Amino acid sequence: ATEAGWPLPRRLAAVAIGGEQRSAAASRLPAGAISEAIGEITCALVSDPDGPGQREWIERAVEASGARAGLGKTVEWTDARISFARARAALELAEEPAALVVASERSGELLLRSDPLLATELASKQLAPLAELSPGARKRLTDTLAV
Repeated sequence: ATEAGWPLPRRLAAVAIGGEQRSAAASRLPAGAISEAIGEITCALVSDPDGPGQREWIERAVEASGARAGLGKTVEWTDARISFARARAALELAEEPAALVVASERSGELLLRSDPLLATELASKQLAPLAELSPGARKRLTDTLAV
């Protein structure tokens, strides 16, 4: 399939780029990547993101520019919106400049962030047994869990 004479990639991933350096990061992405500003975020589509060296190239583009970015899941081109939604959610987890957050590596956190009330309920349920312990034992176990 083609659009405007350009071959459409079979598999791609979206990269959501934020920060003042988002244009610089987009310009450093692998050849063939296309990007467009959407408000304060730049959305880039990268073909064959799982191919040799592609992930490293994306990481270098983000790091070298000092931008923050989220990498969505690899999908068929018809599902690019799904990849962009994941990339945008991953971008929200990128707290430092020059950071790329890969959605597939943080899926549990992304899932819990999508429903904060559910996250609170799960935490309360899972941590309830700590309430039965002495303060000293509770502190030791809490410290261990934090590590």
